[in-house]
Amino acid sequence: NFKYSKDYKYNYLKIADQIICISENTKKDLIEQYNIDEKKITVIYLGVNKQKNYKKINNFSVNKPYLLFVGDRNNYKNFDNFILCYSKSEKLKKDFNIVCFGGGSVSKTELKDINDLKLNVNNIKFIQGNEFELNYIYKNAKAFICPSFYEGFGLTVLEAMNMNCPVISSNTSSLKEVGGDAAVYFNPNSVDDIKYKIESVVYSDNKIFELQDKMIINNKRFDLNFTAKQTLHVYEK
Repeated sequence: NFKYSKDYKYNYLKIADQIICISENTKKDLIEQYNIDEKKITVIYLGVNKQKNYKKINNFSVNKPYLLFVGDRNNYKNFDNFILCYSKSEKLKKDFNIVCFGGGSVSKTELKDINDLKLNVNNIKFIQGNEFELNYIYKNAKAFICPSFYEGFGLTVLEAMNMNCPVISSNTSSLKEVGGDAAVYFNPNSVDDIKYKIESVVYSDNKIFELQDKMIINNKRFDLNFTAKQTLHVYEK
């Protein structure tokens, strides 16, 4: 589709007075992919909504603690490697459910994949909801897993931290830039590494407490008011 082609985007990038990127990694990619002059680019981090209001989801129940996956489950989000890692860990299968929030209802293809991996479909929940219900799910999760191959920012990482939910994330693109030292990182291409890093966190109360202390400090870097002021400054220039 020409409308969304690289050349079509480049026309807009050429005529822009300034371009705002939401991470240093996105800025790097923009320069590499489009050869944009660095002077035209300003990096402004997104701010995270610090509200902690939550609402319990009707009829939501799990029979074990759960690992959380949020959003679309296709392509670069790398849900396949996450579910494969879960299937290879006898400990995780025995002790944890998986909850998938958002991303639509479970598909026939996903159900087939779950059956092919010999997983109990009742241990994997697929739910939808609003931001307050998502906060409830973050708040009660043992850990949030973010296995993406690529993210331009990674807002879900900060959403989880805001609700005191430990984050275990891919080490690619902007995710380490956003999560800082308040998350544990894995290679998203290595099922064994994903498995090892998840187990190293969820079975260690000390590690969880350590991460929760760091989350509070990390999220202070992403303030909505500061994001607004920086954006206004770009327009004023």
